[in-house]
Amino acid sequence: MKRTWVRLGVTAIAGGAGYVLNAVPLDAVARVWPGRLITVPVALVWGPWYGAVAAAIAAPATYQFTPFQLAVFVAEALIVGWAARRHKSPLLIGSLFWAAFAATHVIPNLYPMDRGTRRIPHAGCRSGPMRRAGSFSWPCCRC
Repeated sequence: MKRTWVRLGVTAIAGGAGYVLNAVPLDAVARVWPGRLITVPVALVWGPWYGAVAAAIAAPATYQFTPFQLAVFVAEALIVGWAARRHKSPLLIGSLFWAAFAATHVIPNLYPMDRGTRRIPHAGCRSGPMRRAGSFSWPCCRC
């Protein structure tokens, strides 16, 4: 029983330290969520549930916080903690988790679908002040 309380206490401290790291007002590090440096090892050492608690404490201080980020950080802690418990490679599982996240959330925002056709920007595109009136417009995108 005492061991559980010690683990919860250390988990809360790690979550608080992650919160402080996430709240650092430097744009260069704020977008990479530095609090995960402290919360993910909790999941590796003590299991997925302790890691999820630490991630839930640290997540609200992230840059432009949304509840979706909370769900992603908790899911990462659960998956990485599960991998460590099952003696799988946490690095590989974490990499696959973030690759799947990028494939489903980042890449579609970079290359949006429009009416069933892909519009991918290319070197011939000009936008904003670079575009001249009457210049040629490529058919694959709104340049």
